[in-house]
Amino acid sequence: MRISRIAALLVLTAVAGATAAAKDGEKPKTEKPKLVCRTEAVTGSLLRKRRVCLTQQQWDELASNTKQDLDRFGNGLTSNAPSGTNPAAPQ
Repeated sequence: MRISRIAALLVLTAVAGATAAAKDGEKPKTEKPKLVCRTEAVTGSLLRKRRVCLTQQQWDELASNTKQDLDRFGNGLTSNAPSGTNPAAPQ
């Protein structure tokens, strides 16, 4: 009788431990990144606006890419061209 009680306690302990391990092994709920929304004017319209929602990381990446593109474009125009000429004009 004493052995059956010990066996029952061992089984219950194993089941309780497995349940606790399963709860610990669950993926914690990850929060979605917070969206930052901005209103931008639509090109070609005086009144129309559109709302753009991105994460802060995406806004930062967009700003960085835009700055790089403008720097590249600006560097191309400021080459050693004589003043008064349009370096973008076909030759």
